[in-house]
Amino acid sequence: LGYISGASFILAASFSILAIATETTGLIAASIGGSRRYDGPMGKSDRAFAVGAFMLFAGIWPQLCAWTDLFLLILSALCILTVVNRIRNGLKEIQNQN
Repeated sequence: LGYISGASFILAASFSILAIATETTGLIAASIGGSRRYDGPMGKSDRAFAVGAFMLFAGIWPQLCAWTDLFLLILSALCILTVVNRIRNGLKEIQNQN
C-alpha cells in the first residue's frame, strides 16, 4: 500500500502497527491464563482478504487508488474494534474461570 501514489504513509504505517497489535492481543490472553483469542471483526484472514481484494481491484480499476486512505482508515478502525473485542472477551473468560 505504500507504493500507491497519493496514499498516506502515516495511515499505512498505522494500519500495520494496528495489525500487529491485533495479533499480539490475541496471544496475550493465552499468556495470562485464557485461550488464544480470535475475536473479530478484523482477524488475520479478514485483513489478508481485504487488502488482497483491494489490491486486485486497484490493479483492474486504477481509479480505486484514490480511495486508499479511506480504506486504510476503515481497516484501522476495524483493527481497533478487534483489539477491544479481544481484550473484553479475554478478560470475561479469565474472570469466569475464577
